[in-house]
Amino acid sequence: MSESAEPTRATDPGDEPPCPGPHQMCRGCTGTRLVAITALYVPRSGPAGEMSSLTLCRACEGRGFFCRRTPQCRGPHGSTPMLSPGETPPV
Repeated sequence: MSESAEPTRATDPGDEPPCPGPHQMCRGCTGTRLVAITALYVPRSGPAGEMSSLTLCRACEGRGFFCRRTPQCRGPHGSTPMLSPGETPPV
């Protein structure tokens, strides 16, 4: 009889192997596709103020600099190539 061992699945994100990729991630948002920005707002009744909000990263929007595995991997991305927000993707 031959027994086949099924692969075990990691339950703790810290136990997951590094993301196999291949993909490049944006250095601006580190692949989350979201960045925190500070917006200026002026209410009708008073002085201007600042408000923090999350917005889509303009550096990688539409360029695909994020993990595209389905489902998205949660493993460490320490060895994943990072692109700076000003760089354009390779063709």
